[in-house]
Amino acid sequence: MAKQLSRQDVFKRFYAEIDAKRSILVIGTGNGVSACCAETGGADLAAVYNSGFYCINGLPSFVGNLPIGDANDIMFRLGRESIMPSSRTIPVIAGGLRHRPYSIDFQRA
Repeated sequence: MAKQLSRQDVFKRFYAEIDAKRSILVIGTGNGVSACCAETGGADLAAVYNSGFYCINGLPSFVGNLPIGDANDIMFRLGRESIMPSSRTIPVIAGGLRHRPYSIDFQRA
């Protein structure tokens, strides 16, 4: 499991990269293997999106933008169950979307 970093720790790392005139490398991860590879390859940050779930299941990433699943739930599950346990030294961020078709209250709409 990744060590939990404070916001200040993350920013210190990023500012050190910027001061050294290096790019900040953010990798979108879809499973634990890609998270490990990103970390080994020198990524500064791992990002989790719901589209990663669809990609690892053989669908194109744009499917993540369609309202066919609870985007935030998928993203949180993917991060919690696959990405976070595999990332040991790099921070992980989550990219949330607005698609939550199962939480629409049609009585009020």
